[in-house]
Amino acid sequence: MKPSTIVTSLPRQPHRRGAVKATIVKISAVGSCSAQTENEIGLTFGITDGNKFEVGEAIEVDLPNVVSTKAVVRLRDGKVIKIELREDDLHDLRMPVRHGGSRTPTASRLREHS
Repeated sequence: MKPSTIVTSLPRQPHRRGAVKATIVKISAVGSCSAQTENEIGLTFGITDGNKFEVGEAIEVDLPNVVSTKAVVRLRDGKVIKIELREDDLHDLRMPVRHGGSRTPTASRLREHS
């Protein structure tokens, strides 16, 4: 008889009101990260506290408040990571790309969960 496998942890789901899951999609040579949420909001940010992410890593983002809180949660360990982010670092990926145009998400888009 084979020993049974015990699952000791499951992937965490976003738990804070207004929070959505995002995936790190790119890390630049200087360490800035790009992530995309499940509801197609892109964000680009720097990490201010020396922590690191990997491409494909899941994070939790409180979109309506991320510009003021300047923090995300790394889902693999639940750690709050301080980030550097401005309002124009958020992009609504459902909007068309136009040279010189803004893709800043509306407040209602930031509150959508998918």
